[in-house]
Formats: sequence, structure tokens, C-alpha cells
Amino acid sequence: MRVSEIELTGGEIRVATRTDAYRIFVGNRHNDQAWHRDNYIAEYGDVEVEYDSEYNVWRVPAFAEERAAYSASKAIDCANWGCE
Repeated sequence: MRVSEIELTGGEIRVATRTDAYRIFVGNRHNDQAWHRDNYIAEYGDVEVEYDSEYNVWRVPAFAEERAAYSASKAIDCANWGCE
């Protein structure tokens, strides 16, 4: 399944990015969420996604390696400088 195929329900839809952040498609109307979806696709492409029901988020397997590298780098910074 691709990002463009996610059903826009009017509820909050979370999709993973290349960092530890999520892009959230919000809005109570189809057009609001379509705007967020279209911007995500413009930035990251119409990537393959998998739904993670435990955390209620759409994961992007293609970003897994980048997310792991980002998290490892962030852990080093937190060890050096502290984290909130």
C-alpha cells in the first residue's frame, strides 16, 4: 500500500518520516487531510507504508535504516548533552 492509498477518515492519521517524528494528517474534512497527504508525498514521495496497529501509525519500511541511524545519532547527543 502507498501513502496515496491511505483512507482519509477525518481522524488523526500518523505517517513516519526519516527521523523519529511523524507527519500527522489532521482535519475534519477530506480536503484538509488530502492537503497534508499531498504535502507528505511532495516531500517523501508516494512511498510504501505498513500499518502498525499497536502504535496507530503508518510505518515506511524504506525509511527504517535512516530512522535507525538518526536514533543512534540522537542517543549519542543525548548521552553527551542530556535530553528532555
